[in-house]
Formats: sequence, C-alpha cells, structure tokens
Amino acid sequence: MQSAKSHLRALEFLGRRPAYQASPCFQAWAAYAPQARAARREAGRALKELLRSGAPAEQLEEAAARAEEAEADPQALGLVRKVAQNRRGAHEHALRALQLQRLHELDAARSAVEAAGGPVADLPLLDTAIVDCEADEDMLEEWDVSISVAVSRCAR
Repeated sequence: MQSAKSHLRALEFLGRRPAYQASPCFQAWAAYAPQARAARREAGRALKELLRSGAPAEQLEEAAARAEEAEADPQALGLVRKVAQNRRGAHEHALRALQLQRLHELDAARSAVEAAGGPVADLPLLDTAIVDCEADEDMLEEWDVSISVAVSRCAR
C-alpha cells in the first residue's frame, strides 16, 4: 500500500511536467485516477455505513466485493469479511436459539449478536422470545408452588 501511494505521488509530480502531459498513457491515467479515487472513497463510505448500521453479513460481503472492484485496501476488506463472518455466525446462533426457545440459549444468542455488531434485525426477535420464555418460566414456577400446595392439602 505504501509503495502504491509513493507511485501515485510520483505520477502526480510528473503530471505537472508538460512533457509527460502529452503522453497518451499519462492522459489515460490522469482520466482514470480521479474516478478510481472517488470509487474507493464511495465504497469505503458504504462499508462504514453498513458496519455502523448493523447490516447482515450478506450486505457486508456484497459491499466488500464492490470495494474490492474499486481496489480498496485489502487489509480493510479482510477485516470487513471477518465482521461479516462473525455476524453470520451470530445470526445462525440466533436462529437456533429461536427454534429451541430456551432462555439461556436466547440470552447467549443476543450476546453474540451484540458482540458481532449485528445483524440488528435479530435483536427484536430475540427480545420478544426472551420475554415470552421468562413469562413461561414464571408461570411454571407459579404452577410448581400451586401444585405442591394442592397436593399437600389433598394429602391431609
């Protein structure tokens, strides 16, 4: 990356020299460079917005592919893909927890989604399921006490 920046600075320096400005290769580069920079900037902005918004893994990967086409920083793209992988794992965990409907699984899935930064669309589903499971557990505890009292009364 550092060598690419050095080459860019050198080309920009040469571009200020009239002898190089006449070259067709240099003219092609001069036309391409601003567009390429703008595309990289736009791809970077899109990735940042998706990361901040808690977008799902699929959207992150699509944006990373567009950024890769715009020749964005490979290290940054690697980090974005790692975040996408973490979000995919958190989403799969959330789906399993929603299917099982066990409170400890739902809590763990919610923690995993929060730690991965998304997908935020899973959080309301998990919150609703957690509230329902807590209500079910409270009801079962009440029944446990009520049944014990009823059995002890009948045994008298």
